Amino acid sequence: MKRQDSSKEVEQAQKVTPVQILMGRVFYRSSPNDGPGRDVNELSPSEFDALALRFVDEIDNVKRDIWDVFARAKFLNWLVSEGDVTLAQAEGKFMFTEVPAEEKTSDADSDNTASQAV
Repeated sequence: MKRQDSSKEVEQAQKVTPVQILMGRVFYRSSPNDGPGRDVNELSPSEFDALALRFVDEIDNVKRDIWDVFARAKFLNWLVSEGDVTLAQAEGKFMFTEVPAEEKTSDADSDNTASQAV
């Protein structure tokens, strides 16, 4: 078991819930210049699956043909904890934005699977 990095406490305190996704308050964009982003709840299961596969090689323990709101929230929160996306909150909305590759820190112990996320 790895000791949790205390520098991530602020990130971990701010997480999205399935209810926030259902209410249309959670958006995703690939870069800060990507406009207002896409409502995570309005992404089809195949669109969300394609998004998820941009970050991991395989996905376990998820009905990928459904990607319900619980799995979506858990996966997005996992991406924040891994440092792959940032999460910002403004005016009751949550915005996930991809972290540019050059800003990501590599973790030698991390594997490229999402089985822990969902």
